[in-house]
Parts: sequence; structure tokens; C-alpha cells
Amino acid sequence: MSERRYEGGQIEFHFEYDPGYRLVAANGVWGDPTPRGDLRLDFFVEAVSLPTRVMHAISPEGRVGTELRREPERRFTRRIQLGILVSMDHAERIARTIQDTVAEYRSRGADDKA
Repeated sequence: MSERRYEGGQIEFHFEYDPGYRLVAANGVWGDPTPRGDLRLDFFVEAVSLPTRVMHAISPEGRVGTELRREPERRFTRRIQLGILVSMDHAERIARTIQDTVAEYRSRGADDKA
């Protein structure tokens, strides 16, 4: 990120993507403080795990019928996508930014998605 100072106490920021940047999906987060007082946040996607095997009956017409069993049984998995480590001060600022962004989005109404 580059900065350029202007007269009158203003500053302009230019945003650049790091070559390793990637966008990941997450529908949950697990967070705990570290022994050094930072906050570790692990973002995950929670879903029903796919079975490794499924057994179905064959219908009288020769088609795949009712599921008889699956292995393993239905289970829920949280696949960790990304972890971040931030100071508590930065965590508070990030939380405020998220709250402000959500409040602004909701104040525009449900029909305005942009």
C-alpha cells in the first residue's frame, strides 16, 4: 500500500492486492485470545460431511431406490479456511468496521443490494 501526503492534513491511500491474495468463503468463526494477548480467529465453513459410502436398494424397475445405510453416519464438519492473528485493539477496530458496514447496508433497505 502506498501513501501520499497532501497539504491541509490529508492523506490518500492506494490499494494493491498482494500476489498471494485470495477470497475464501466462511460461514462461521472460532476465536480465542492467545497467551500473548492477541486474538486468533479461525474462519470455517460448516457443512454436513459427504459420506464415503452409501448403500441403496434397487427398485423393482431396476433403478436406484431407498437409501439403506451410509458410512460414516451423518456428521457435521467445520473445515477451517483461514486463520488470522490480530491485536485486541485491531480486533475492536475491525469489529466496529464490520458493525458500521452492516448498519449502513441495512439502512439502505432490503431491496438495495449494491
